[in-house]
Amino acid sequence: MKKLLFSLFALGTFLSVNAQEVIYSEDFNDSSVSNPPVGWVFEDMDGDGYNFGDMYFVPDANENPVSPISLISRSWQGSALFPDNTATSPLIDLESASGDITLEWKVTAASNPLWNSEHYSVYVSTLTDVYEVVLEDAAFSETYAGTGNQLTRTVDISSFAGQKVFVTFRHHNVTDMDYLSIDDVKVTAASLAVSNVTTSKVSLYPNPVSDSFELKLAQNYDASKVKVTISDLTGRKVKSFSNANSYNVSDLNSGVYVVTVSDGAHTFTQKLIKK
Repeated sequence: MKKLLFSLFALGTFLSVNAQEVIYSEDFNDSSVSNPPVGWVFEDMDGDGYNFGDMYFVPDANENPVSPISLISRSWQGSALFPDNTATSPLIDLESASGDITLEWKVTAASNPLWNSEHYSVYVSTLTDVYEVVLEDAAFSETYAGTGNQLTRTVDISSFAGQKVFVTFRHHNVTDMDYLSIDDVKVTAASLAVSNVTTSKVSLYPNPVSDSFELKLAQNYDASKVKVTISDLTGRKVKSFSNANSYNVSDLNSGVYVVTVSDGAHTFTQKLIKK
């Protein structure tokens, strides 16, 4: 019991210090060529037939992943490529957002420093035509230099409060390296208008839970697209589900977890106590 009370105190402290509403998130963990991430649009701007969305991990000789399951674009595929590939998110609604609004993602490239200098840019725009978007100033641009490490990047997009935006990742200005990986895209805000929080509310019960819990989705959720993930307090994902009548967690150890419910356009997060 002491451990559980400590965990609850730690979670409460964490949430109070890091009070952020998740407006949009996509981890790409369930994505594949036959099951692309909901709402994402890919454009092969250089017309070479290679693009984001052609693969979601880079395999070794035994078909085991050497990259995270994520958005992948190549600058080498048997021979040198000259990529100009874009991946654009679904429309992200910031109309009710205020305070600090942050775009976050993780980036990786090959571990060999001879082949990891992948260049990419990130655009945040209200425009729908990606060919117009890339004429705007990029919100972020870099050449990766992490020798295979997955690096977290953040950009302040508070200036877009009150608008609806797209986020575009562009792999370009590079050739004859290996691959670029974009993962765990998330947009958070310091606060949302009360009306938006209410309409996005999801009910979770029972809580605490012994064996399984149920969810009652808000009316603005698309149940066919809902994904439910459960993470521990370190952020490590321990279970994931598609939309269902109930969610079995009997195999989890007693403790405190974080449940995230998302349909790609709306996201709800709540702590879950496993007895």
